[in-house]
Amino acid sequence: MSEHYWPALAAELVTAQAQRLTRSGALAAVVLPGEQTAFGLHVAHDADDVRHALRAAGLGHGSIGAGWLMDHAPAPAARPA
Repeated sequence: MSEHYWPALAAELVTAQAQRLTRSGALAAVVLPGEQTAFGLHVAHDADDVRHALRAAGLGHGSIGAGWLMDHAPAPAARPA
């Protein structure tokens, strides 16, 4: 996960920066426009790979740390007996 904070940016500009984040190779971005913050979900070998991708996209970061994706998959439909 990468954390990005863009203080004093309008919500529209935070959203535009988050779109750049997804173009950096992030699988997804979670945007909190009212907080001027975004989080990027990356799949990489290590934090240096994420830093390199973010630099190549012209993006800085607040922090980068390991995380786990916990996805809620719907239960399979019950079969008639």
